[in-house]
Amino acid sequence: MSSNRGRKQKSHQQQKEHNSFFPQLWDFSSLAQYLSMMQLNSSNRPPPLMLNTFTDVGNLQNYLQMYMPRQNQNSSPSQSNFHARPYSSLDRPSYRNENCSPAPPRNDSPYRSRSAMATKPSRSALPAWATDSNGELRRNTSLLRVLESGELVNFAMDKFGCQFIQNALREKLSGNLLKMLFEQVIGRQDVFLKLSTNMYGNFFVQQVIEISTATHDSEYNFRQEKIKEYLAGKMTDLSLDKSACRVVQCALEYLDLSVASYLVQRIPQDIRFISICTDKNANHVVQKIVDVIPIQKWEFIIDFMSQPHNLRQICLNKYGCRVVQTIIEKLTIDSRNSDLTVSAQNQREIALQRIMSTVVAKCSELATNEYANYIIQHVVSTEELGVYRDKIIETSLMKNLLSLSQEKYASHVVEKAFLHAPLLLFAEMMEEIFDGYVPHPETGKDALDIMLFHQFGNYVVQCMLTVCCESISKQRSTKKGGYDYFHQFEIWLKRLQERILKEKNKLMRFSSGKKMIETLQNLRYYPTSSSASAQYSLNQYYTTASEDEYNEESDEMRRDEKISIYLEKIVDENANLRKKRKGLRAVAIKNHDHDGDDESDDNLDHLQSHTSTSSKSFFNSSSSSRQRCPSSSSYSK
Repeated sequence: MSSNRGRKQKSHQQQKEHNSFFPQLWDFSSLAQYLSMMQLNSSNRPPPLMLNTFTDVGNLQNYLQMYMPRQNQNSSPSQSNFHARPYSSLDRPSYRNENCSPAPPRNDSPYRSRSAMATKPSRSALPAWATDSNGELRRNTSLLRVLESGELVNFAMDKFGCQFIQNALREKLSGNLLKMLFEQVIGRQDVFLKLSTNMYGNFFVQQVIEISTATHDSEYNFRQEKIKEYLAGKMTDLSLDKSACRVVQCALEYLDLSVASYLVQRIPQDIRFISICTDKNANHVVQKIVDVIPIQKWEFIIDFMSQPHNLRQICLNKYGCRVVQTIIEKLTIDSRNSDLTVSAQNQREIALQRIMSTVVAKCSELATNEYANYIIQHVVSTEELGVYRDKIIETSLMKNLLSLSQEKYASHVVEKAFLHAPLLLFAEMMEEIFDGYVPHPETGKDALDIMLFHQFGNYVVQCMLTVCCESISKQRSTKKGGYDYFHQFEIWLKRLQERILKEKNKLMRFSSGKKMIETLQNLRYYPTSSSASAQYSLNQYYTTASEDEYNEESDEMRRDEKISIYLEKIVDENANLRKKRKGLRAVAIKNHDHDGDDESDDNLDHLQSHTSTSSKSFFNSSSSSRQRCPSSSSYSK
């Protein structure tokens, strides 16, 4: 019994080991109801065979084919009958790392290399007769065949086809070709609008408009009216479109003035005009109107922008600020146009005054804005707008120079004010910076100290220094109304110089401080007057620490030269002394005269003592003179 029990335990243990290495197949019979809920048998195939312990293992491949994830039928050209064959290695993903490089793309793959796309561009929009096997345009393709075949739209909407048509239109065309061209483009509204909104076709439409306005035939007015009809009905939408806005600008420039003026009146003149001015595409249409259309036709724009609320919204925008600046530039340029009539000049001045009064009233806000500050800079730096520039400086900048100089955008306006302000206002601005603010009670820093080391204010100080240096060097006029401000510029420059040299060690850490010091150093190279004495006196008056260092270095060089010269002189004296000693000894030996020999020795000792005494006195005097010379460090401190 014990032996039988042992044999049973041994066989049971062997069965466990066998099952650990060769596990049994899973029984999926209990999952049948869940699999039916998943609707895996939605196809026309028979339901899968559920495996159990009595199922033939040969059906395992069919079972795996039923329940493994299906692959895309188009993933491989050789898998046309994918579901008809059993599971194979083609259906399994490959986990072998083949240098981590993807398979080369097929010809029909959308992912092509840049070089492949460059050599074989897509010609899907072009007809088969126009391209060869490589996708290139055939040499026998002509504009006449394109027009006769009715493929003009496909050519115009294709990148290379549009280039082909544009190149063909640059050549001289016959009347028959022009007639066919105008009929297929201008004669059909759907084609005209479709090409106008296309990224390639809009360039073709612009060229057609130019040719149409340059061709004066019997149908000239008909074409003008057709283009006006197409654009006027969708003026707002076309102006907001990225491609069509170019067509609108071309029409405003090349069409007759009456037609262009009619298109201008079709622009909305209510609150929607703000959206047009602030749009990245439509703002160019407004600028084109201001540039090529007389002011009488767009006076509604002046009326709209004269309202402070509307002007503020437009000026604070990235694109709207450019529209306002274009209007100001146009009204300023027209002031120099002698061809305008008196009434037109009066209308221009009134329009400019209305716009600028609103700009001046909002200057404090506009000067600190990221985009609107460019408008204020333009007004301040334009000489023809000097009246408004002075008003801006007096009402908005004065008494706020310190705070505005520390603003990122307003500091640019303050710089322009220092560079272009008249002498009287410049003097008031300089006095405000120097003495217009109470120093800090604890640190004792005044406005100039703050601006010197401020990240934006230092640029204003550089402008102040530049204007003073240019005025001292006669590069700027210092006379105004019979009064000369030259002496005041000397005082201002001296105060700036003292403050800059006082903070020289700190300023040398920054590029802005180095520029200020360099500006002072370059001042002595400017021609200030015709006389050399005046030039020397001015340079002596405005010496810098670097010049003192240079002078000290030159003194040391001169002292070294004196020492070397004196040492050479001592060597020569010693050589002469040896010659005299030899001569005296020779005479003493010859005459046997001891007194003479003693006298010669005394003379020799006298010469040696004189040489040593003079050399000691020279070195003592040179060292004492060096100690009396102030060093550059003591001067800077």
